[in-house]
Amino acid sequence: MSLDDCIGHLCLRCGICCNGILFGDVRIPDPAEARQLEAARLPLRGKTQGRSVCACLPQPCPALGKGNLCAVYRDRPTRCRQFECALLKQAVAGAIALPQAVRVIRETLARAQRVSALLEALGNHRSDRSLARRFRALQRALPRRALTEDSASLFADLTLQVHDLNLSLRRHFYPGD
Repeated sequence: MSLDDCIGHLCLRCGICCNGILFGDVRIPDPAEARQLEAARLPLRGKTQGRSVCACLPQPCPALGKGNLCAVYRDRPTRCRQFECALLKQAVAGAIALPQAVRVIRETLARAQRVSALLEALGNHRSDRSLARRFRALQRALPRRALTEDSASLFADLTLQVHDLNLSLRRHFYPGD
């Protein structure tokens, strides 16, 4: 199957590379590209990369719209343009059938939803942040909070769910070496 066909069947059902599940941000090392994104009113953060500061587009991406459509698709960052997840590569190569790939997407999104619901239950309502960033913030806040038996149980479940999600992401989505 062609790359364009797979993108139409998978990417528009997925959005995992843009919605804060897979990545915390997208590095934008090219200053001209950063200016173009700022002109499109996308918020960028500065991040130290070696001795220089490089712009980062925080995830979930503010350009991600309904139906996983990108508002800046034609002018999306080079890193976004070049990224192909492992699942997409496998589908293009014929190593996984499209219905199976769609099932993997559905299951991974359900895992992410469980993580998000547990984060909410534990008081982290920052849906504008990546799941990993929300989880780390909660981990840092825990020593300052008195945990009840219920909240400790929720946090234990959250930790297991984050681990399960990360295993799925590593297995199916990170492109690897």
